[in-house]
Amino acid sequence: MPRAIVVARLHAQKPSSTDSEALVTWNRKLDRIKRRNVLPPQQRDQAIELKASAQCAIDQPCGPREWSQLQKVLAPHYRLKNYEFTE
Repeated sequence: MPRAIVVARLHAQKPSSTDSEALVTWNRKLDRIKRRNVLPPQQRDQAIELKASAQCAIDQPCGPREWSQLQKVLAPHYRLKNYEFTE
């Protein structure tokens, strides 16, 4: 979960200008952080830092309590949304 938040947070920081140096830099960061064949160190480190700042156990999965703690750390810039789909 925190790894997904790290990638989503980077997506939210995408520059609006399509022909700027900031976009080139953002694309490089995105490529580095979302590699699928290995766990990129930047993604892992940022996820660990995020869980630590939310006072969540690093070696445990995220449940409802962790969601609220992560949301407090991410606020006011980001908001977590949880969707439940039923048939």
